[in-house]
Parts: sequence; C-alpha cells; structure tokens
Amino acid sequence: MNPTQTNWFNLFGEYIPSSTTWHALTTFYSLGLSPTRSYKFKRTFTTNPDKSIIYHTNTYYSANGQTEEKNWQLNQQE
Repeated sequence: MNPTQTNWFNLFGEYIPSSTTWHALTTFYSLGLSPTRSYKFKRTFTTNPDKSIIYHTNTYYSANGQTEEKNWQLNQQE
C-alpha cells in the first residue's frame, strides 16, 4: 500500500457500506466557562462497496426541536 492508500484506510477502513453512526453532544462555553449553548448531532458514514467513496451526513438537533442536515462525500481519487 502506498502512503495515500494507507492514510485513506486508516481514516475510513472501519466504515462499512451499511453505515457507521456517531452520536454527540456539543457544548459551547463563554470565556468565564459558563455554558452558552449546547446541541446534539449525529454523524453517519456510509461507503460504496469498494470503500472508495465515503458519504458523510451530519444531522443537527436544536433545542427548539428543529433539525438541520448537511451531506457531502469524500472521494478517494480526489
């Protein structure tokens, strides 16, 4: 494996075509270390069968019940 292939595998080799999902809670703090806002999000990764393209979706959940979704893909050839 060349260094580029090794790097790709180290970053994305564990992901499977059916999907891998991470769940998170992010909190922002003021300079005085008081929480200013928090939000939940999930990050989902799926791949094509040969793992040369990673499809990445972030879903953000706001405190008022709204959701926002952002999608992009990472192509090994780029």
